[in-house]
Amino acid sequence: MTQILEKSRAKKITTRGFTIIELVVVITVIAILAAIVVIGYGSWRNSVAKKEVFSDLSMAASAMENAKNSANNYPTSIPSSFKSSSNVTVTYYSGDASTFCINGVSKVNPSISYYVNSTNPGNPLSGNCADGSLIADGSTMQTVTKTNCPSGRTMVVDARDNRTYWIKKLADGQCWMLTNLAYAGGGTNTYGDVITITSPADYAVPPGANPTTSPTLPSTSTNGTGQYGYLYSYCAALGAQRTTRLCDVLTGSTPPASGTITICPSGWRLPIRSGSTSEFNGLNNAINGGSTTSSSGLRTGWLAQYSGDYDGSSYTYGSQGVSGFYWIDDANSGSGGTTYGFNFTSTYVNNGVYTTTGGMKQLAVRCLAR
Repeated sequence: MTQILEKSRAKKITTRGFTIIELVVVITVIAILAAIVVIGYGSWRNSVAKKEVFSDLSMAASAMENAKNSANNYPTSIPSSFKSSSNVTVTYYSGDASTFCINGVSKVNPSISYYVNSTNPGNPLSGNCADGSLIADGSTMQTVTKTNCPSGRTMVVDARDNRTYWIKKLADGQCWMLTNLAYAGGGTNTYGDVITITSPADYAVPPGANPTTSPTLPSTSTNGTGQYGYLYSYCAALGAQRTTRLCDVLTGSTPPASGTITICPSGWRLPIRSGSTSEFNGLNNAINGGSTTSSSGLRTGWLAQYSGDYDGSSYTYGSQGVSGFYWIDDANSGSGGTTYGFNFTSTYVNNGVYTTTGGMKQLAVRCLAR
């Protein structure tokens, strides 16, 4: 009997199952691997969807350009020669004989949305035409208008000399330069806006001018320093209109200057004076709460600079790093009479108009899109 029991025990096969810890580890590993696969697939799918949108928009823009080459004008719809892919919705948004904007949205992932326009036909941009961003970083400044001005800070290039400037449509409804002008005259005259000025009679280059040239981005400093630009005489600011009362001695026989000519790029102008106020007042009210005791809102929202001034009679700079002085357009003023500007410090804003006489002061310039 004993032998039988021993043989029975010898035949028994000992079996061992998984412990709870081992099961948890296995399940965790499987879950991680599954997550990696899902994330990788999603990323791959989005990448493919983006490439499809880019491809369709590039072909649509190419069709628009080909049509323009044939007819000298853009068509007001996408040419029938273009066929969109099954996974992309391509829509003509707006345009005319010289402009267009086309949206492209992925059907696979509608959050993948891009657009092309006549300014950047070969470079699809994130977003859509309706957001107002018809002007992209690197666009030519002379193509910007008050209508197509971007609502986000955007870098544009002056076609005359390739200088770069920030622009943005601000809360006052105006399209402003957010960088001080640094144009020394001359350059490429594609838009008929080249003028001739000389230094130091017409403009001065202060310490801290720091002009930027494409593709370098301008300063985004909000402490009032970083990029002072150039300082201009009033004659230069109004386009160096020689033989007018603007540049010569103010007399009744000297003709007034044209109010449409300024040092600004084509399509841009100086802020205008109206009685005891100017468009700078509207700007200060809109982004700085109309404050007369702080320029904080101007520095953060408009990137205002304490660029100071230059005295053409004593050949000295003044108030750099302390005060900002900007010209206001009043073409009836002259070098021998009263001229007007906008000025501020960290604790003071002249919410009227700053006046200077004698015509020897040189101040900074900021332009608005017409």
